[in-house]
Amino acid sequence: MSSFDWSKCIFCQREIAKVRTVCPSDSKRTDVGCGYASLATAVRGFSEIGELPSGINVEAWDEGDGIEATCRRRRACWHASCRQVLHGTKLDRLRLRAQVQVVSAVDIDSTQKASETSIYCDVLCKLPRLTRRPSFVPNVKHVDTLTCFFCDKPGDDLRQVMTFQLDQRVRKCTSVTGDSELLGKLVAGDMIATEAKYHPGCLLSLYRRASLMQSSGSEDTDASGITVPNSESLALAVVIAYIEDTNCNGETPSVFKLSELGNFYTELLQKHGVNLHAKLNISRFKDRLLAACPDCCSTW
Repeated sequence: MSSFDWSKCIFCQREIAKVRTVCPSDSKRTDVGCGYASLATAVRGFSEIGELPSGINVEAWDEGDGIEATCRRRRACWHASCRQVLHGTKLDRLRLRAQVQVVSAVDIDSTQKASETSIYCDVLCKLPRLTRRPSFVPNVKHVDTLTCFFCDKPGDDLRQVMTFQLDQRVRKCTSVTGDSELLGKLVAGDMIATEAKYHPGCLLSLYRRASLMQSSGSEDTDASGITVPNSESLALAVVIAYIEDTNCNGETPSVFKLSELGNFYTELLQKHGVNLHAKLNISRFKDRLLAACPDCCSTW
């Protein structure tokens, strides 16, 4: 433990050129250091289901008073890409997988016992079908987090809120539309802390409703001074969300072809009704991606 260097990334213990480290102690938020609390929660969650990634010296993060207290005292830092191995979305999916395995084991065991005891076969056939979810599986509430924040429906194209700018835009647009249900959800905390997920179409619908309800101003600014993103910004946000979601779900950094991302971006623009009169400038598109995703390496 004495050889552990707290000035480097606590995950990989390396200094990578052109990749800055993130230190929650330097945050400008009112709840400074909340990243350490979420890190401790994530470590505890992965440990409970036995899915803690190998190669991480978690023991060095706790000097006797807990991971959160130790990291606060040591001003621990990490690379944003390294932090993704303990991402909340990945933990939710692993928990769901573990629950399904437990339920399947319970069902198989029940079937074997029923076949061995032929006396109760007729009685078992008349019993109503019970729920497949056992009551003793902990943290079942995480199943509800895999639904859209706006429409409360599941989907394969869910994106997770990753920036405070998105949270602020949603709050301002919700105040303009006066949606009491959304306002009640936002009272629980910021969308990043609650790990809110959304359909891109639902987010776009909220922006459009706020834009239509504006009393004055241009098409891109509502009555409360909200900058409602245009179709190009929304399409770029979907591409960035796709990159972040792919990196979160993989153990190793993903490699993306710029041409494929450009085609994806063009399809999104056409979906939003934007007709390109010229071919997409791939160099400018790359610069916008690198500006929005500083952790990506420009090997395109």
